[in-house]
Amino acid sequence: MVHKIKPQKQRLNPKTAWVAPYDREGYAAVFLHAHKEDGDHSLCGPVLFDSQRALRLYRQADPAHCEKIVTAPLEDPAHLAGWFDHKLPCMYFVCAGEGESLHLFRLGPEEAKAYLLGQTPRDRYNLEENRVTFPLDLSKLSSQGA
Repeated sequence: MVHKIKPQKQRLNPKTAWVAPYDREGYAAVFLHAHKEDGDHSLCGPVLFDSQRALRLYRQADPAHCEKIVTAPLEDPAHLAGWFDHKLPCMYFVCAGEGESLHLFRLGPEEAKAYLLGQTPRDRYNLEENRVTFPLDLSKLSSQGA
């Protein structure tokens, strides 16, 4: 008797994986454009979430910015770090704090890779200065290495 082999989905640990929302075409559905009119895109990047809870709180606070989301799976940190191989200048991270609070910050390539891969503790940037209020004011956003 031959058994059908089913593809196995990769099981990711929610404590190390990241939530990455995608749009209908498979691109990052939540993307921050932090540039002015000059066309400098060095501060533009996708937004990743440390948990489904963080995504839910962000969606509640800024539904218009999340309307393109079709799916939001957990993603392998190594896969996300690989996005920098395509000249991505930075990434934004949203981490759920206590209660309904959210922390939002921008990291440049090296800092983001270390953060994604767990070389930097997850709570490292959950600082008061990174607590976000809505509507977003990207000019006040903290950045490390971006």
